[in-house]
Amino acid sequence: MFSQMKARRPGAPEEGTTRVRPSQTVRFGVPARAVRPLGFAAIAVAAAVAVAGCKPGTYSGASSTGSHSGTTSSASAFSLASQQTQSIRSFTADLNIQATGALNATLTGTLREVTAPTPTIAIRAHAGALGNIRVILTNGMAYMKSPFMMRAYGKPWVMGSMSSMTSTSGLNLGPLLSLLSTSSPLAQVPLFSQAQNTRLMGHSMMNGMRMSEWGGHYMLSNVLGSLNSQMQPSFRSVMNSGISMTRFRAWMDSSHMVRKLVLIEQGTNTRIVITLVITSINRPMHIAMPPTTLIFVLGGTTPTPTPTPSMTVTPTANPTMTATPSMGATPTPVPSSTCVTTAPTPVPTGAGPTHW
Repeated sequence: MFSQMKARRPGAPEEGTTRVRPSQTVRFGVPARAVRPLGFAAIAVAAAVAVAGCKPGTYSGASSTGSHSGTTSSASAFSLASQQTQSIRSFTADLNIQATGALNATLTGTLREVTAPTPTIAIRAHAGALGNIRVILTNGMAYMKSPFMMRAYGKPWVMGSMSSMTSTSGLNLGPLLSLLSTSSPLAQVPLFSQAQNTRLMGHSMMNGMRMSEWGGHYMLSNVLGSLNSQMQPSFRSVMNSGISMTRFRAWMDSSHMVRKLVLIEQGTNTRIVITLVITSINRPMHIAMPPTTLIFVLGGTTPTPTPTPSMTVTPTANPTMTATPSMGATPTPVPSSTCVTTAPTPVPTGAGPTHW
């Protein structure tokens, strides 16, 4: 349960997220003061409801096909949501990050992701002292563009692994970049089935659609073994930064497609709230990679295959399909002769911003 949820009503939005108007939660039972006036009829109705088996953690509503009403448990809801995410070939979302504690960061912008030929995330945002930034995450590598990077390295873009982004740039960017690579619904939703204390939080309206709001939490150490080899390094980087638990809230439409996701990453000295509001699914998308001549390669970066200069996806799948996304051929490595391989000049102590 979210620590902030103990003193507020179900369905209230997390601080820092877009407020949505909650609908009234259905409550069963009759207040004590009303039993006597209602008499035997009210008691009989309450007994009938109890026999029907209605209890917390379930709700009655339209099924994914909308043809009949049914009861959905948290396990069933997350299973259906996981199936829906498998149909996503691309999506766009409004992104907001608020970090407090050891990492003081604020980031607001947009996030786009394509799944083929290689899962790639592109972010445009304003990040406090770093100004307007662009970030591309793919193949375990991070490409970052900001005025600060230009002043420090003489090139618009800096490329490196998550660890090199932390140790060489003088900024604690590694854990946050790792979080961005793991915060996608495509990575998060399949983990919800392993969560604890999962439950229905209530219902609300969003963009004219009725949403069911689900919550829970999981320990990163408990889900690490279920991740594929591509995701494990990012999750380990997050865990090494001191974050051990993820609390989540997921808003699903009637087809169990996640439309809004709030992740609260809780660590010893850090609390990071990541909010994603999905604005489009499976629309044609183009993510352009920066030319190698504009990239400074950070020292200690292990050469890895990089994507082709640009990526374009033209989805043909319906968002409600459950087919597993097909992966394209492995991208060919960019010749090392086109990248700067000299050791970077370390940023002087105190030269960089102390926070975003």
